[in-house]
Amino acid sequence: MGLKANGFVVSQVAEAYLETRVLTASPVRLHLMVVEGAIRGTLRGKAALAAGDREQTSLHLGKARDCVAELLAGLRPDEAPELIGTTKALLAFVLRSLAEADLHQRSSSVDDALRVLAAYRETWKELCDQIEATGTMPPASGRVELPGNSVHPVPPEPHVRSWSA
Repeated sequence: MGLKANGFVVSQVAEAYLETRVLTASPVRLHLMVVEGAIRGTLRGKAALAAGDREQTSLHLGKARDCVAELLAGLRPDEAPELIGTTKALLAFVLRSLAEADLHQRSSSVDDALRVLAAYRETWKELCDQIEATGTMPPASGRVELPGNSVHPVPPEPHVRSWSA
């Protein structure tokens, strides 16, 4: 059992917090949470790989692949097809890298996946921040202008599947 704090088991409190966070998050924040889940799984897989624990490596890299597969499943090719194509290619590269890392116990493949996921996360985080600051979604052109006159591609709007049984 977990640590107790004011009569609650800490893990139950953490689960309740996460559930509330997910249920109250906007679709773009949910997408960001899935990206962060992929990064977390990849980092845990990398640590297990470094420790020589093949079972834990496989478990964590598998969870990361599940997150990336969810991101891929949410892409809608009818919106910004060029951007969707690029995003699909990047996420497919991450999936391949994670599979290679697991199969061949190759840390360089984990690092490749992490670099792409980190860049994707930063772009998505900027989008979330811009939407929250302005209260509007970016244009359908697939590009958004951020303060400082920098132009960034807009990741596709996420598709969220129901995870309930």
